[in-house]
Amino acid sequence: SQPAAALVLPLKVSPDVPLSGQDRFEARASKLVPGLYQSAYSAKTDRVFVTSAVGRPPITQSELLKVHPQTLAIEARATPPQAPAQAPQPGSPAPREPGLLAVYGVGVDDANGTVWVTNTRQNTVAVYRQADLKLLKQFEPGTVPHARDVVVDEKLGKAYASPFDLVLSRAGDD
Repeated sequence: SQPAAALVLPLKVSPDVPLSGQDRFEARASKLVPGLYQSAYSAKTDRVFVTSAVGRPPITQSELLKVHPQTLAIEARATPPQAPAQAPQPGSPAPREPGLLAVYGVGVDDANGTVWVTNTRQNTVAVYRQADLKLLKQFEPGTVPHARDVVVDEKLGKAYASPFDLVLSRAGDD
């Protein structure tokens, strides 16, 4: 009600829109692994890198895959390392199982031949080599709060990970 500014555009909604350009594409499907999360394409190597993570913490099944885009064959795979031990939950005497540094978000750096992934549940990121998916650098937990996505700016030589820092509360809660 009474916004400071508004932009009104005419819009036409058509219930029946014919397909266009579908003859230029071919769809293929392949069951890779459970829990697929994100993918990123390397134009330099013509490969797709895919992350997967299954279940609730502790995550015990997670992989980074290197996939051939035409055949969808898995050419390489890496399981992330074990996550560091975590403090016990409040009111619980036993420490929580750490699980894996599960991979979720993925970004490709063709300039350096690397793949960056987010380890969302441990608030960090890691860097793998594209050629063989060898882990090159695992950043310390707490580096990026709940990192979801990672984008690489090859010209600047920087990787940007998106933190998810949203606090929700119900009306009347402090």
